Amino acid sequence: MGMLASLSMGALSDRLGRAVVILLVGSISAACSFTMGWLIGFPIILIIAVGMVYAFSVLGDSPILSAGLTESVVPSYLGAAFAVRSFLGFGAGSISPLVFGAFLDWMNPAYSDAGVYVTWGWSYSVLGLGGLGVAVAVYILYRAQSRR
Repeated sequence: MGMLASLSMGALSDRLGRAVVILLVGSISAACSFTMGWLIGFPIILIIAVGMVYAFSVLGDSPILSAGLTESVVPSYLGAAFAVRSFLGFGAGSISPLVFGAFLDWMNPAYSDAGVYVTWGWSYSVLGLGGLGVAVAVYILYRAQSRR
């Protein structure tokens, strides 16, 4: 899914604009996060389909961000800009399983009658906050830039 997302979203952002496509994939990623954990008990084909869209959308912003950096950063600082982007991206990627696991434990106390649906649903929803944050940030920045 990563290679397909990189190729197609990079090309699509060249045509439609970086902000539009990042807003699209960030919104889809957030929607998949908010949906995925609640699908327990649904047909496996639906879970696989949502999982594939989820994997695609989570990785779809990477080529767009890379292209945006190369277009907006002074070439003599491009290496440092990519280093900071990688540090932040890998840092978020390292922290998210910890947050997911901690939330899973918090929502699944011993002797709870809440059940597996609530537990996994809320844990995946925490991940959706990242995608939602991306969508909101891009929307705000896009509106601010279009007013100029």
